[in-house]
Amino acid sequence: MRRRCLVAACALLVIHAQARPAPMQNSQLPQGPPSIPSLRVESDDHACTTPYAFGRAIGVRFAQEVATRVSKSRDLAALRTCMAEGGERAAILQEMWRENEQTFPRFAAEVNGTADGAGVSRDDLVLLNLRKELRYVCASYMKDIPHVTHCSDQLVAPLDVQMPRVVGHNEDGACEDAGLLYWVDAPVGCGGGDIPGNDDGARFAAITYAGELPSAAFGLNSYGVAVTFNALSPLRLSPVSEAPLARNLVSRASLVSRSVDDAIKVLSMGRQAVGHNAQVFAWRDPAGVITSVEIGPASYGSSVLRMHDRGGASGSGVASLSFHANAYLRLPVPEGPQPSSVHRLRRARALWQSGTLRDATVARGGNATRLMAGVWAVLLDHADVAYPIYQSGEGGHDTCTLVQAVFALGVSPYVRWTP
Repeated sequence: MRRRCLVAACALLVIHAQARPAPMQNSQLPQGPPSIPSLRVESDDHACTTPYAFGRAIGVRFAQEVATRVSKSRDLAALRTCMAEGGERAAILQEMWRENEQTFPRFAAEVNGTADGAGVSRDDLVLLNLRKELRYVCASYMKDIPHVTHCSDQLVAPLDVQMPRVVGHNEDGACEDAGLLYWVDAPVGCGGGDIPGNDDGARFAAITYAGELPSAAFGLNSYGVAVTFNALSPLRLSPVSEAPLARNLVSRASLVSRSVDDAIKVLSMGRQAVGHNAQVFAWRDPAGVITSVEIGPASYGSSVLRMHDRGGASGSGVASLSFHANAYLRLPVPEGPQPSSVHRLRRARALWQSGTLRDATVARGGNATRLMAGVWAVLLDHADVAYPIYQSGEGGHDTCTLVQAVFALGVSPYVRWTP
């Protein structure tokens, strides 16, 4: 089992269990890892006076990372060329961003502030934050860019009440993005205005791709809500007049949620252009609910899978396991070929049947150490050479596992980075 990332500057984040839960103040969150640059903003900082100021503080702190990504991103270069020709594609971009500005004015202002703080074009950061939607509009310009398969999530609800519920996440992205992620930790209500929580000390923290909003990867807040994100790829983009909302702005909005149900409501909001998958869970609660939410584009709505209560589904006495890997499992949304998703899901299910994950979750009096080892066995697996779960750019695929996180619910988390 490999524990060394195969990409330079790539790191492994472990948020995992101590033997016993420790008392935690309401605003306490995991610290950012020392090997990834971080920013902590306090409520009385100038950066918290307006959403634009908050975004600008992010841009100033991470100017090098943002500028590097703007210069290196092949997606962004293709989108620039596409939009420079004007016409219908440029009109779609303008309409989509206008609708997102109207729906999420705070977060649109954060994008503008980040661009100005980093000294890059606002237009470039708008394109980066809408790239998941605009790749449909500019498909002919992006056909020569290697396909990126994105993330994997493993969810476990053990039978034994003494065992922690666990969520494991592989943050997979373009190999060119290795070293271009950072950790943002700030008050939930930073900037004041229409988001509650500006005066109660609540905070959020998230792994963030340079130039994008927190977070297209994963994040959590001191209300006890955590979310990991998993990209989905419907076959077609919905008409922008019907479904203009972008995943990055919806995801950013979910990080201020006061409960799992609130986060699900935000993530499932209508008029989304492409949809996505999110694992939403109560990271501080030993009996906390774990959900996997699939959101479809436009009229497809959403589907919420709640991991069953202790004792098994319908009293079956079997642990609840779920694995998500960039393909719709419940909503009937048309998709293109998904060979990586098929391979990763098949491999995860094989590991469930034959490994320590099955033994640790089904038996009474299970061993928490074995449970965590079983989750890592899935996340670090590379036995399928063509489409491994742990990805490192092999086989001509431009996908690397950039960050990994494991959450054990109800246990005071800490952050450890492996060499």
